Amino acid sequence: FAYFGKQQYYAILHIKMVQLTLCHGVCKESCFAMASFSFFLCQLDGQFDDFKASDHIGHLSVVLLERCKAEEYRGYVHALYYGATKCWNMHIKLSLEKLLQGYQVGMQTGNI
Repeated sequence: FAYFGKQQYYAILHIKMVQLTLCHGVCKESCFAMASFSFFLCQLDGQFDDFKASDHIGHLSVVLLERCKAEEYRGYVHALYYGATKCWNMHIKLSLEKLLQGYQVGMQTGNI
């Protein structure tokens, strides 16, 4: 939500979430933190241009989502990873099924 309200706080919040995950271990919210961080790396206006690393972090978020059984974050993670990160490395048509799956779960859990 910081992305739409105060974009200067977006980076700070999500980097802090990743830092907490690395220091204290994985929890359900870690999948959202990693997906947000991978999205953040793609949006830095040419400062990083390492879309492959961003894709690896995004894939990690999907793995954490499955491992932690965090269905309440599936809509967010799929939108960030398959809709905004994965499209830099593969055609968006190949991600539509996962985007739709995330949308459906998001509608069921009220996270759209």
